[in-house]
Amino acid sequence: MDGTARGQAPSISVIITCYNNQATIAEAIRSVLAQSHSPQEVIVVDDGSGDDSLSAIEPFKEQLALLTGRNGGPSAARNRGLQAANSEWIAFLDGDDAWHPDKLAIQLVALEAHPEAVMIATDWSRDPAELKAEQDAGIQRLYASHIAVLNRFQTSSVLALRRAVERAGGFDPHMDTAEDWDMWLRVAKFGPAVLVRSPLVFYRDNPNGVSKDVRTLAARATDIVAREREQRYFEKGFVEVIAAWHLQRFMIAAALGRDWGLFAKLASQLRTGASAANHLRAFVAYTLPFLTDRLKRRAAA
Repeated sequence: MDGTARGQAPSISVIITCYNNQATIAEAIRSVLAQSHSPQEVIVVDDGSGDDSLSAIEPFKEQLALLTGRNGGPSAARNRGLQAANSEWIAFLDGDDAWHPDKLAIQLVALEAHPEAVMIATDWSRDPAELKAEQDAGIQRLYASHIAVLNRFQTSSVLALRRAVERAGGFDPHMDTAEDWDMWLRVAKFGPAVLVRSPLVFYRDNPNGVSKDVRTLAARATDIVAREREQRYFEKGFVEVIAAWHLQRFMIAAALGRDWGLFAKLASQLRTGASAANHLRAFVAYTLPFLTDRLKRRAAA
């Protein structure tokens, strides 16, 4: 990689974003400082927290760089961290998540095997007891077309090539709620992504988080599809099938949430915006496997 001597591990900056995470930010920071492969720098961006997060960060101030400011949302906070970062690779961590001690080390092993990759992500778990480092974990190679179908990565699992993130334009504050999906899609247009199938991130799932706002997520998906139509990176037929798939999946989410107003709106968009052939292709290729997978998960729970 550029700027890396032969046999020398690439440099890594860790960006931890914090917003009202006083109960969890210390654990997040400790999980970075405990990495078996130490990053070159740790940057904590407090996004205008209104709680006591800064006091929780205080004991670690000699071991990290702290940026503070007004609340601007997750994209603005991550972009501030990116502007301050000096390393070749960037690892992201939300202030309510935590890492397995070998996360970065295992990602660097994957990078050595796949030096063309622009992102190395890992699996994650909602149960910290399930985190485990598997040196022989499977590897899944993903491209922009895979990410256009669905966000494949949890933000706290991603190690991204800084140059690719900058070329992609950083995180888009107008896409907050789907800013991570949007970012990974744009970055993946500069090279492949690698997913290490080992759960190395403890993800705290907030049922009231912005990512659970189905109406906003559906609107962001529409924005992403509109952009892809305009940019013509993908073949037109693929984009139209993807457009139908996203309408179908959010119709399902609206029905499950009994939001019949949103359901009717999306159904109308599907009738007017997708041909019957694309409607069927999307259902067979994406919606039916999606529903089958969800039913299997419910049966196993």
